[in-house]
Amino acid sequence: KIRTIDGGKTWNVVANGKGPGYRSCVQYIPNSNAKELVAVGFKGIDYSNDSGDTWKHLSNEGFYTIRF
Repeated sequence: KIRTIDGGKTWNVVANGKGPGYRSCVQYIPNSNAKELVAVGFKGIDYSNDSGDTWKHLSNEGFYTIRF
């Protein structure tokens, strides 16, 4: 997985080989200082509390988008 913190000018590899796999939508959880994310897709819902370095699979229920 890759991440940018400067609006896309540069990118860094993080969590190489780790992560929820393909997800159709990833959203930061409001008021989490960009630490907490939720990723959804047809294979389930995943959550990260460390800016996407690690992920926890929460459900196999599929969603295509999420919005807070």
